Amino acid sequence: MWEKSYSKTFKGVTREKIWEVLTDFHNWPTWQSDLAYCKLLGKREVGSSFELKPKKGPKVRIQILEFKKPIFLVDLTKFPGAKMYGIHHLEKTKEGVRLTTTMRMTGFLGFLWRKLVAEDIMKHEPDQMEALVERAKNPKK
Repeated sequence: MWEKSYSKTFKGVTREKIWEVLTDFHNWPTWQSDLAYCKLLGKREVGSSFELKPKKGPKVRIQILEFKKPIFLVDLTKFPGAKMYGIHHLEKTKEGVRLTTTMRMTGFLGFLWRKLVAEDIMKHEPDQMEALVERAKNPKK
């Protein structure tokens, strides 16, 4: 198993506002510039899926495993021989909202998918998180 996390605390925004943007799957491309599209397949609830298409890659179907408003979202992407979990946790603190994203890769081919997908996701996570929070602070931009 491989796992990597990135956390940052933000002031001037509520976790409810961040949650709204994070779970508005259709609008992910407004704050994730590497996406051609993202669409929810079903309702925003456990068991549903969403599909996204990176501009430089094939479309991917992702299942929602856990959904607890406005605290955490866990999603699952299945690859041949591996599973990748995206864990998004929003914590209210005295300093602001602490947002943590963790990517976890399991499976006998996890090492391969880690190199092909997960490490790149985490490399860009600081910028993605900033864009997510900026969208939550300024939804009209």
